Amino acid sequence: MTDYFRVNLPPGENPRADLQTYLRSRWTRNVVVSEVEGRDRYHRSFEIRVTRTDMILDGKTGARTFVLSLGPAAGRISADLTPRGWSLVGPPKRKFFSEFQRVSSDLVQRSENVVLSVAHEKIVEAPLVQQALSPIRNIIVWLDRNESVDWATLRGLHKPEPQIEKYLRLLEDVEYARRENGYWVQGAKFPKGTSGQSPKEFYDGMLARAVELGFPYMRQVIRLTQMVGYFFWSNSYFLTALEADKRVALQEDDLVNRKARYYPSKGQSQIETMGQLQRVIDTRLLVREDGNVIGDPETTQEYLNAAKRSGLGVA
Repeated sequence: MTDYFRVNLPPGENPRADLQTYLRSRWTRNVVVSEVEGRDRYHRSFEIRVTRTDMILDGKTGARTFVLSLGPAAGRISADLTPRGWSLVGPPKRKFFSEFQRVSSDLVQRSENVVLSVAHEKIVEAPLVQQALSPIRNIIVWLDRNESVDWATLRGLHKPEPQIEKYLRLLEDVEYARRENGYWVQGAKFPKGTSGQSPKEFYDGMLARAVELGFPYMRQVIRLTQMVGYFFWSNSYFLTALEADKRVALQEDDLVNRKARYYPSKGQSQIETMGQLQRVIDTRLLVREDGNVIGDPETTQEYLNAAKRSGLGVA
């Protein structure tokens, strides 16, 4: 595999159109070439971008929203005019598309942060999430009641010590716990008093904040796969709403396909897909209306507002 993209094109006043035609025939039709600079008529430089056209169908109203997304510059190709024509050199195709994929993945992660900021309290109400986070919640409850915890007590979680250390690291990162003389004690952000809340509200509130601030660590290090799968469904809907710029009703198959696009993987069986999506609907973060899936009105609007404030755009 060559380390560079190289091609020769016929002489002409400007090779941009010829280069775009060439790339569309050999790479993908969704390529746009634009000139960015040129020292003179013999030396020019071009940026390559990938476009994506999407049609979002509202399953309830039948309305169609067409979205044309222009990706970020994925690289440059320089062109020099020689006696035989234009000689063009740039990064290889794989580098262009890996850069585009990187920016697309960044969009998904930035949207995750917005979803967490507006929906973390609903997320921790899900029974599946409660189950996944129960060891962390148990540590929080113990620290609230006893102010400190040691290894002998932590072994009562019946988890491997490396896993318990990951839970403690998360609690340290969100400043709910800190080490002191061989113990873990309440950290600087551990609430003092319940402010009149019920124990469930108090502990779930702390857990919600831990999810909001520590989700990347939960996903990448603790690997709470069941909770992460629940969250991926939620973000897939809200990203689609961002593209449509409105609360949109999606046919279930459409949402399944969009999740596969935002989160490429080996996939799930139909029975796993249906069950996991239903768990999101059980918490009413998403709801069913007339056979379609649609976001909770208040949460969807909060997400759209927060996404715009953060400058989030669709690549």
